[in-house]
Amino acid sequence: MAAAIAARLRRQEFTVTTKDTDFVSLLSPDGRAGSCEDFTGLYLVLAERLGIRATPVVAPMHVFPRLQRGGQRLNVETMADGKAYSDSVYAERLGINEDSIESGVYLADRPVKSMLAAALSNRASRLVPMLPTLRGEEARRACTTIDADLKVSMLIDDTLPNTHHNAAVFQSIIGDGRALQSFQKTLALDPHNISAHLGLGLLHEREGRGELAQQAYASGLSVAEMLSARIGDERLRRFLVDPGEVAQLRKLSRR
Repeated sequence: MAAAIAARLRRQEFTVTTKDTDFVSLLSPDGRAGSCEDFTGLYLVLAERLGIRATPVVAPMHVFPRLQRGGQRLNVETMADGKAYSDSVYAERLGINEDSIESGVYLADRPVKSMLAAALSNRASRLVPMLPTLRGEEARRACTTIDADLKVSMLIDDTLPNTHHNAAVFQSIIGDGRALQSFQKTLALDPHNISAHLGLGLLHEREGRGELAQQAYASGLSVAEMLSARIGDERLRRFLVDPGEVAQLRKLSRR
């Protein structure tokens, strides 16, 4: 079934993209391009229509559908023409922490509502980098939207690392005292989140906790070097972290 869906999508000239999209643009005749999140949603809809159990599965910076029928389960990689990858392949390629797998943060079946939580979080994340450029009423509206999206996302599913990281970055920008707790929550769920280590260090430094800042930088750099050795620099840059953040960690940890 997964292969049939993938073939149909190719015939309809759907394409995958890492750019910001949504489910509506995926189905639009003028769009037909979507992210892993968009295509996972499409697979879930089609699987339900066909009477096949399907669940979303979260991995670092990624989501994919898992189809289950007759005691068998199949992970469908929507960004690779619907190829089937085992859990171990995802763990190896993305350097997923074993504790995060055992605790169900990554590679576990999630309820479909988690897709809505992820979508709201991602919408907030697209607005957060724009905040420093906004002023007045425009800035207030953006903050209200971000805050509401993140709150509802956490009410739906409080175990998505990216949501807590998005909240931490947002709170750090606006000077919200909850930023420290949000960074810590992110790293409790995903100790391999390099961006969160860097953000935590910058927050500590800004608030005068120099020693804790250096500890955070060192931890982030250690994770980056471990993942680089484990999955390679190319996959690290492509899937998990901005190369500039690793360079920043190196610079900051040497001071």
